[in-house]
Amino acid sequence: ESHSKGSARGGAIVTRSGNVTMNGNGTISFRNNSATASVEYGTATGGAIFADYDITMRDNQSVEFVSNSVFSPYHVALGGAIESWGKLVMTNNGSVRFKDNSARVAQTIYPGACGGAIWHGSDEILLSDNEHVEFIGNRAMQGGAISTQANLNIRNNGYALFEKNTELYGGAYRRVGNHGI
Repeated sequence: ESHSKGSARGGAIVTRSGNVTMNGNGTISFRNNSATASVEYGTATGGAIFADYDITMRDNQSVEFVSNSVFSPYHVALGGAIESWGKLVMTNNGSVRFKDNSARVAQTIYPGACGGAIWHGSDEILLSDNEHVEFIGNRAMQGGAISTQANLNIRNNGYALFEKNTELYGGAYRRVGNHGI
């Protein structure tokens, strides 16, 4: 979806006026989706999903985001797999996996590539009661796996793994504003 000249949102799903809910499924898989800005000041957001409201994924066998990306030649790229502004809730799933997602800006002078897997603007990220949660090989200039302006709560999972996520500023996770991990 184009929201301003040269900008791109949500390679697979865009919602500006409602929630995204995926409950009680087998495998939910987002692979090789992308949002690419086309001009100098274009913004690319949510390689697989862009949502202005809540995203809920509950009671699924597995949820995976693999090789999704956002790219902007000069400006801002947010959330290689997901950009969200409401609550982001993933709970009671078998596995939750974010692998090889990326947020990239061609001009590395401007650090506007945030959240290799997830960029989250408000409310809360809740990853709870899943068999396991994995963030592997995600890349961005800020927040190799997750960049957020909200609270991040990871709890009661079989295990949570952050492995080989890369970024220039702050490791796998970058928090802007109030902290709540």
